[in-house]
Amino acid sequence: MYRFARPEMFNGLWILLIFVVFFFFYYRYRLRFIKTHFNDNTLFYAIRDFAKNKLLWKFFLFSLAWIFLIIALANPQAGVRINKQVKAYGADVVLVVDISNSMLAEDVKPSRLKKAQQILLGLLEKSGSDKFAHVPFAGNAFLQLPMTIDQTLVRNFIQLLSPEMITRQGTNLEEGLRVAMDAIDSSRSTSPVVVLLSDGENLEGDLLNIISEYKRKNIPVHTVAVGTRRGAPIPIYQNGSNVGYKKDESGNVIISKPDEETLKSIADATGGIFVGTEDLSQAVQLLRKAIDKAKKSESQLMDFADYRSIFEWPLVVALLLLLLELFVSDKRVKWQFQLKQFIEKGLKS
Repeated sequence: MYRFARPEMFNGLWILLIFVVFFFFYYRYRLRFIKTHFNDNTLFYAIRDFAKNKLLWKFFLFSLAWIFLIIALANPQAGVRINKQVKAYGADVVLVVDISNSMLAEDVKPSRLKKAQQILLGLLEKSGSDKFAHVPFAGNAFLQLPMTIDQTLVRNFIQLLSPEMITRQGTNLEEGLRVAMDAIDSSRSTSPVVVLLSDGENLEGDLLNIISEYKRKNIPVHTVAVGTRRGAPIPIYQNGSNVGYKKDESGNVIISKPDEETLKSIADATGGIFVGTEDLSQAVQLLRKAIDKAKKSESQLMDFADYRSIFEWPLVVALLLLLLELFVSDKRVKWQFQLKQFIEKGLKS
């Protein structure tokens, strides 16, 4: 089992590509110059130590050395699977995230959606062995990621959140919480919690029924109202550019304001905590404290693999290739000249 600890170092191969381009044009110019001033009969006697292909060999050795040096910098590691299993204990958390168009409002910078992503990523950094499921919603909702302990995967999905992921726009809190409940049931979580981030403008669905179900199953829903009380217009983007703001039927710009009352009522009814617009800066700490109070469940057994660095081997190869390139002359050495004369005399006789 092998991996690279610093795969970003492979970007250094682009520098080698630049070297190749420059060498190509230099070598082409060199051949053109020689062809212009010499012919095959005079070149050898005019420049006795000229070697046409030595420069190619030197550059080839240099390129190989560069590749192995990049591999060494990427820190290759060999893994040894150990006959050992590790038990992990943590909370089971369902992240329910509003990705409706109103989350593009910029009353919090850079936008409500970006702020929600920052809060979730901050929560992940302090999550320990917690497991997460992920449910984006707008007019519809879907389970993007079932319960998993792979927090790197969760982080990647959070970073990709966008209103374009759901074609049916609107804000349906009931649908988001309904899909979260299905995710909880399918994962067989014993003491799950739900974290709901939204501006709370519930335009569709019936919240009373789903809240009653959460109360009956004793599942707390921690809610976060993303935005500010003064609100902001909803921008309209085309090809990544802001082309205006959403308007009502009368042509007036719509000002979207978070519905803190609705989000607080969900949290209060289910035994969760509510983080209002004035407390967004403390959202990660408040959520983390609430999640830590949840009963911890045992994660599935995981194989444990130990890795050791083996960068020394490609580094040694790179140094040997550089030394070889250094000692390879780009000119014809004396014995090659004598060999050519010997062959020519043999052919004449």
